Amino acid sequence: PPFTDVPVDSFSFRHTTSADWSNEVVEIKDVSPSLSQYVIPGLRPGQVYIFQVRAVNRYGMGIWSESSIPIRTTDGHIPAKIETLKASDVYKSFMRLKWSPVDENGYPITGYLLRYAHAEDMTDAVEAIPTVVRDNGCESCDIR
Repeated sequence: PPFTDVPVDSFSFRHTTSADWSNEVVEIKDVSPSLSQYVIPGLRPGQVYIFQVRAVNRYGMGIWSESSIPIRTTDGHIPAKIETLKASDVYKSFMRLKWSPVDENGYPITGYLLRYAHAEDMTDAVEAIPTVVRDNGCESCDIR
């Protein structure tokens, strides 16, 4: 487009998984014009996407750019390691374990495997599938 004295107020991005833009179109509005790159949230692993962008100024929205070439996101991986495990409450009959949520690396976490022992060296460790709840930004489970 020709140069103008009217500054760009923001950009809009949109993406889809359909070659003809007929379904699953997601638009992201009000992206700052001062950014030189932008991470598109919510993309699924191993999926092919097509992107477009347009500028917005005080006169309105520009037309959408040509579509990008089809771009495939990377496949997902195993979740990241839990780094912040702590026993937040310890009682005679049970204890509560808490940790910060980890990066899912592309796929939702479907469960946890808890390994515990009565010895520091983890001899005779036992594995269990705990019931995990999210509360105030932390994951937790009770061990009885």
